[in-house]
Amino acid sequence: MKKILLSALFILSAAVAAAVEIPFTAENPGRIKGLRPIRVGIPFPKGKFKNCDGFGVFSGNRQIPCALEVLNRWPQDKSLRWISVAFRAELNGEKLQKFTLRTGVKPMPSQGPAPMVADLPGKLYFIHADGRRFEAAKPDTDEMVESTPERAMRRMEGWFQDAKGYKLCRYLTRTVRCSNSPDTLFYFTFLLTGDEKECRFRDIGVTFPGKYERGVFGGVPGNAMNAYLLQYQHDKFLVGSVEAPRDFQEKGDGRQAPGWAAADKLRVAVEDFAETFPNELEIRPDALTYHFWPAHGVADPRRKVTDQNRQFLWFCHEGKILDFKPPREYWDVGNSYQARYFREGAIESPMGVAKTAVLRISPEAGAAAPEEPVTALPDPGWFCASGVMRRIHPYDPERFPELEKYLYDRYALERRLSGSDHGKWNYGDGHTGWVAETQSWDPMYRVWKGYHHSSGSLPYLLALRKGDFDIFRHAVAVTRHLLDVDICNYSTPESEKPVPEGSKFMWRRKIKGALCDYKGLTHWHAGSRNPDYNSQTEFALLYYFLTGDVRGMDVAKMWGEASLKCTRKGSSGRPGTGSIGALTDLWLGTGDSRYLTPAQKHITRIGKDQIKGARRLSSSDGPGSLTGWANYQPGIQKYYDATNDKEAEKILKEWAFSAVRGETQRQRFSSVDLPVYAWLFTGDPAYLRAAKWMQESGVYSHWVSPKRSFSSVEYFHMERIPFYEWAIVNNGKAVTPLAVGTGCCEFPYLPDDSYPKSGSFTVFLKGDGKPFSLAGGFFTGDKKPRKVTLSCADGSVKWSKEVKPDKRGQYDFSENFEGLPAGVYTLKIGSKVRRLALRCRLGQAAPLGGCHYQDANSGATWCFGVKRPGTLKVRAARTMNYPLHLQLLDAAKRDHGLLHYLPLKDGERKEWSFKVTPGLWMLSGSFGTAKVTLELDGKPVKYASPSPERWFSMEK
Repeated sequence: MKKILLSALFILSAAVAAAVEIPFTAENPGRIKGLRPIRVGIPFPKGKFKNCDGFGVFSGNRQIPCALEVLNRWPQDKSLRWISVAFRAELNGEKLQKFTLRTGVKPMPSQGPAPMVADLPGKLYFIHADGRRFEAAKPDTDEMVESTPERAMRRMEGWFQDAKGYKLCRYLTRTVRCSNSPDTLFYFTFLLTGDEKECRFRDIGVTFPGKYERGVFGGVPGNAMNAYLLQYQHDKFLVGSVEAPRDFQEKGDGRQAPGWAAADKLRVAVEDFAETFPNELEIRPDALTYHFWPAHGVADPRRKVTDQNRQFLWFCHEGKILDFKPPREYWDVGNSYQARYFREGAIESPMGVAKTAVLRISPEAGAAAPEEPVTALPDPGWFCASGVMRRIHPYDPERFPELEKYLYDRYALERRLSGSDHGKWNYGDGHTGWVAETQSWDPMYRVWKGYHHSSGSLPYLLALRKGDFDIFRHAVAVTRHLLDVDICNYSTPESEKPVPEGSKFMWRRKIKGALCDYKGLTHWHAGSRNPDYNSQTEFALLYYFLTGDVRGMDVAKMWGEASLKCTRKGSSGRPGTGSIGALTDLWLGTGDSRYLTPAQKHITRIGKDQIKGARRLSSSDGPGSLTGWANYQPGIQKYYDATNDKEAEKILKEWAFSAVRGETQRQRFSSVDLPVYAWLFTGDPAYLRAAKWMQESGVYSHWVSPKRSFSSVEYFHMERIPFYEWAIVNNGKAVTPLAVGTGCCEFPYLPDDSYPKSGSFTVFLKGDGKPFSLAGGFFTGDKKPRKVTLSCADGSVKWSKEVKPDKRGQYDFSENFEGLPAGVYTLKIGSKVRRLALRCRLGQAAPLGGCHYQDANSGATWCFGVKRPGTLKVRAARTMNYPLHLQLLDAAKRDHGLLHYLPLKDGERKEWSFKVTPGLWMLSGSFGTAKVTLELDGKPVKYASPSPERWFSMEK
């Protein structure tokens, strides 16, 4: 009995010790008071909880009945990963209200049946351009995807068909009801199943039949019966009579209509009404109708297509007829490199394009303005600790003021500059690059961002690690655009047929679940990219877990099924790593192990091609050098974190160590996570120092203002910053930056002049008198022969060879040596040599990798000897538009100053001064293409120690 009692006490104390309080916050922008339904998605760390037993929701110390639903489990151990928490809360009128999910308490489940969700709340229809009327037919999919005492969701899918039974386009709907609320949340997705010839419409709508006597438009006084409200631009609306429709108005009746209408007691509100123009609300005695495409559309008769407005696609955002075929003036823009994709606008097909409208239907609200929706998000600290977006540090401006300012100011800047990017098919997308000269987004080259550069995940990362509801709303808008418009939602056997490589008709090919190409005129340019380097599923899954809209999960799975079908062999470049990330997220979000199969194909191919494969030294890449932008997205990082796969670990190690050595050809600031992995693998804080160097250089390089150019490629850097912060915090000690450079100290070389882009290489090898072999490879721009010589310490030439390039312009040489005396050998290679790499047992024979003139962001190290104390002046002159990030180090790699030099006008110079002592010094970092010169007490300093011997012994 005593043992049983002790065991019971032990179990009880363990349960109490394991109790956890998980805070979350509801945003109440309308400062509502009273009982309202709330739903929040809560994530959990792997292995924390097996089920929801003993969970309860609290407002202060008062427990609230709730409905809990498991949405997702960690596939590794089946523990909770995401749950849905739904309850009715007494709102106190404050904008932000705190709640807590507690464990280890007596549950208080909601009682009663799930809310009833009837058939479609309105009648769906469209009128074709030729006058035929199509209505929603009986759904071929109809299921309850959520059913709890607090909340229910019904999903339906089906065809539209005309009076003769002809089917064209599909509807996808989700209808949500909450307990004790008469309102209905209705997601209506309109899906195109034809090409630009078939898909032409004069009216698309949802109508609510009835017998009505009075009508009201939000924001417009007076009776709106037999009238319509048309939002025809994002900042213009007009009100007209259905008997006498109005023409285009240069100045509207107002700017942005609230987007709701009431007929007697029935009120229908449309989210993002102005942002997703054109939209129309119409009230007649027999129906209140929301026109997804207006029945009374107008177009600006004076509009001319220009470089400044072409990309906003006015041809499918105004007028009587929705026509997806662009007029010639949109795509006939010449044959320049930048314009080449716009020309495909002549043949682009909109098949597979979808668009979702979100309606809030209130049968008893009448003319009262709708309340602003209440949104809830998990606590940022808990969210970050859960690991569902890997290891990230929450928003922390005290520890990391510059980094946090960069992250959020940079994103705010882009949103501010994109303030007019509205329209039904545009809203939620962004742009690729800002052009300093024109102070505008690039109007032609890769105009729209689409799935490019982790566009979907970054806003969620920024919102959730800070608890920022404004960014979260933007993340939702981005998500809905990507789910609907920038991925192919429908295909046919004919549209999926392979197209010969290089054929212009490849841009018409459609595969359900494949991405559209971001480089074209329209968002639906192509539709066959799977596998693809821009693949993403994380954002879609987060959207589902956080909002409950199952469309996020549906589209993520749709992409996954296409990946299973289309991945015949692995890719060792960025298409592979992008797909690995999306597949890993999908496996974690669904538990379906099938998605690991194509991911493993890519992993195997990357390991074979990038790590294990034998490479010529003249190749532009070596083991770990991120061949084909392979670190473009953190795919292998996600896969390794989720699986601890040994092959993925080998790849990450090579990448990480190569990045820190400066040997990779793609050593960019967006690879800042790689030194962090090197630190995780070794525990050596020197790797964190290198990460800090890359981090500081990257932020300085990318920090922007409206007067500077920038690109969405920064997203890859931005999404890795919270991981870097996590590492710095978990290291427990402050770290100082250590420049990432290439070669010089570890593998000494000497250019003939101070600017080796136009010179040759002299490399010193410390010979021991024993036989050795020497192999090398390089590249030049002119494909002419180059001379290579090896001399002994007395100056006698022991070997000389003229090296000729192969058909690809690569130079390789090798030779075995024996009988040479001990001493310092001099190897000369030149001139105008690029990508020099050597293999030899003498010295520390490693590839030189990306030298300072090879890549604007590649690392380099230049060394020089100092014989006496003095003042060193470092001068830089801009020769191209690349920034400079240098660090002055002594032989022990102690930091003596970080030099930042942003591009200025040609001929302008920048100068820094330092006190130096005798010894070997290094100038390391990212030289870009700047010419850097040194002076010690007014005399020039060469980038080498005074004699070859002193490379190997500074004491001499």
